[in-house]
Amino acid sequence: MANNNTLLNRMFSRKMLSDIIKTNSSDIYSSVISRYVEDSDNKTNRQLISEIYNILKKDYRNEYFYKNTILNEILIKLHKVESTIALTEIPVSNSIADIIMINGVPKVYEIKTELDNFYKLEGQINDYYKAFEYVSVVTSESNIDKLKEFLQSLGNWSYSKCVGIYYIDSDSNLKLKKSPKSYKGCLDKKTMFQILRKKEYETILQNMNLSLPKVSQFHYYSECLNLFSSQPIEKVYNEFFSILKTRSVITNEELKIIPEELREVVYFSKVKQVDYDKLQLFLNALYTNKKERA
Repeated sequence: MANNNTLLNRMFSRKMLSDIIKTNSSDIYSSVISRYVEDSDNKTNRQLISEIYNILKKDYRNEYFYKNTILNEILIKLHKVESTIALTEIPVSNSIADIIMINGVPKVYEIKTELDNFYKLEGQINDYYKAFEYVSVVTSESNIDKLKEFLQSLGNWSYSKCVGIYYIDSDSNLKLKKSPKSYKGCLDKKTMFQILRKKEYETILQNMNLSLPKVSQFHYYSECLNLFSSQPIEKVYNEFFSILKTRSVITNEELKIIPEELREVVYFSKVKQVDYDKLQLFLNALYTNKKERA
């Protein structure tokens, strides 16, 4: 299995999805089917994708599997897509947040699979609390005790008290071990500002009745940061995560037609309405290996 990890990691990727939508085929997809499925004849692409995903469930629960499980269990089943958004791979200070979900308040989910260690976790938690008040770690059932000991060993006692713990059990169900608690002691205006896009921080400044600076482009960013930083932290924080909620446009109806196995990659890709139709045609069609038939 070790030599095949790279191929499996590429299976549920934006590259694969993009190729399928554009060309109705994917070299990555065909390679995975050839290696992992003994009999692909007379099976639809939907069936084959489900078979490959079951391999992840049983033998190789990688980051995609964790992200997809979080999205299905928390965003879709627990919350409502219309009132909750999820963001992925967001740079926060020196770290990159795996998933940020905003439903009333923003929550960060840091993934530590069976394949990961906790080497970077303290720094990641430090960074996430600079911009978000709720932080959770999602890990395997076998890692729960190790994670609890790690959190208790950290210098900041608030981390062991406030960091939430989720785990994926042996049946691949997401379980809550410890609810995250609000911690705003490390919120940092500069960190929040650096996450924002230009139009986003301009909108926030205008929402706070501040005039955009009339300076050269060279000084514009720093002057906007100064204005942002001049406001009370609670006001800035509320405006910050409110504007992040506007980044997502996907609807529940769109996600419902997507197989559970593909929801993470579809949700976090820029999929247009016409692309959903193309994807459905591909999923319902019988598999053909165009590489072999060329």
